[in-house]
Amino acid sequence: MTNKDTKILIVDDEKNVLKSLQRMLRSEPYLVKTAATPSQAIEMCKNESFHVIIGDYRMPEMDGTDMFLEISKINPDSIKIILSGYSDINIITEALNKEYINKYILKPWNDQNLKKEIEKSVFHFNLQKTNRELHKKIVEQNESLRKINENLEYEVEKRTRKLQLHNAALLASQNVLSSIPIPVIGVDWENMIVLTNEKANKTFPDITPGEKLTPLKLVNANLKAIKENEAINLYMPELSDKFPNIIISPLQRRKKTDGSVIIFFPEKAKGE
Repeated sequence: MTNKDTKILIVDDEKNVLKSLQRMLRSEPYLVKTAATPSQAIEMCKNESFHVIIGDYRMPEMDGTDMFLEISKINPDSIKIILSGYSDINIITEALNKEYINKYILKPWNDQNLKKEIEKSVFHFNLQKTNRELHKKIVEQNESLRKINENLEYEVEKRTRKLQLHNAALLASQNVLSSIPIPVIGVDWENMIVLTNEKANKTFPDITPGEKLTPLKLVNANLKAIKENEAINLYMPELSDKFPNIIISPLQRRKKTDGSVIIFFPEKAKGE
């Protein structure tokens, strides 16, 4: 059965040699093609690729090494075998060193040995092809990983910048809050104290962030009175001499009350 994916090209100017090699490979799983001249073989290689190319060294049009040099420019991956006599060894060795032929077989050849060499060459070709495909896949995967890493670095950098801006804004807000010369206390929706400025800490030393704001801690005020989501101006007799104006204002986010800010206004603002 012929495997049309495995192609062998035989090049020789002697028809009886071509026929002999074709007969030898008839039972092998290859698609065998022949060329009677090097120029014909070169043209064939321009149109299709071959796993193995077998060529004679001595041919009238050009010798086998020159032919394989031209074929190597077109079909560098093919395994190239040259058939030669003992007198051509030095020239063929030079071609082997320059890597435009892969191996040589001395005439007269042994059919079984030649078959084994062709089988090895086909295996070597397929192995090279698999390695190239794996290398290409690895390169593509590495490129994909590189792009993923670049995107990841960009996202990390973008989020870092965002966090830095957020932290800078938070620090600025804290500095602004601390510099306000009147007490400011923030509570969450459960009346838990979440922030106090410096003035509030000095004015009400018994309040602590993380604790609930209760009448015993500060004032007899019902913070849950803010039901309409509007600021309420409270008058508290116990603080009226120091803070005649106390405003409790709701904090809103997405139409939901998250807590309140309590601002204590003295009759006259005093800077410290």
